[in-house]
Amino acid sequence: YHESNPAQNRLLSGLDAPLQGINVINDNYDETSSGEYPLGVARAQLHATYVLSQTNDSVIIVDQHAAHERLVQEQIKMAMGKGGVAKQGLLIPVVVELKTNARECLIARADELHVFGLTIEPFGKNAILVRETPAILGNIDISNLINDLADDLSEFDESIALKERLGEVCATMACHSSVRAGRI
Repeated sequence: YHESNPAQNRLLSGLDAPLQGINVINDNYDETSSGEYPLGVARAQLHATYVLSQTNDSVIIVDQHAAHERLVQEQIKMAMGKGGVAKQGLLIPVVVELKTNARECLIARADELHVFGLTIEPFGKNAILVRETPAILGNIDISNLINDLADDLSEFDESIALKERLGEVCATMACHSSVRAGRI
C-alpha cells in the first residue's frame, strides 16, 4: 500500500509525532462505572479549552467554559429555590462608575439583586457601591459583572420581576466566574 500510494503516505506522516496542546488526565478509569456518568469521564484537556470525555461507546468534546458556566448557573438556581444565594461580604467595598440610566436601573432593582447575592447601594452621582457578591462566584471582576448586569437589566421590562428572568440573570453572573479557555 505504501509503495503504491506515496501521496497518501505523505499525508499520514507525522501522526506518530508527540501531541501538542493535550493534557492527559491520568486517573483510574473504570469502564464499568462510566454508565453512571452520561457525559462520560474526563480523559484529557485539548488546547486548554476543551475537555475530552470517554463513555462506554463514544467520545465527547466539551467546551470547558460553557460546561462550568452551566454548573454555576444551576447552583445559583438551586440556591434561589432555597431562599437566596449565599453572600460574600467584601472587605473593601468596590465603587463602580456607570452611566446615569444604568445606575438608576440597578438601584431600582437593588432589593431583587440582594436575593441573588449582590448587595449594592447608591454612591455619588454616577456610581454604585458593591458591598457583597454571590459567594458561589468566588473571585470575580466586579466592575465587569455590574456593567453586564446593567446592560441586561436595561433590556428587561421594568414590571417583570428578576425572578421571572432567573435564567438570564444567573447566566450573566455564572459567566463571570467560570473557567476560561487557556486555563489548565
